[in-house]
Amino acid sequence: MVRMLPVISGALAIGLRRGKGYLTCNPPNPPVERKTLVPLSAVERIMRSSGIIRMSPGAAEEMASSLESIGDSVARKANGLAEFAHRKTVKKEDVELALE
Repeated sequence: MVRMLPVISGALAIGLRRGKGYLTCNPPNPPVERKTLVPLSAVERIMRSSGIIRMSPGAAEEMASSLESIGDSVARKANGLAEFAHRKTVKKEDVELALE
């Protein structure tokens, strides 16, 4: 859906295009839904830094999903350790113990 606005004394606003006596305003792009919380670009950088030269998009998505599930598991364990110690704050030691 394109909204049509009348031209105002030749002044163009940022983000508007001129067209046949009217300024046309394109609606913003809808937000892209992410499948994981971890950005795929970051996962691809991690994979490339470990020596992978070529990878399919599915490989990066699967790695992001795996990293998210591992991170979720570690966070839950670390939170349990903090609660056991009667603390609300998860400390570095909690995460280290959760990773063991």
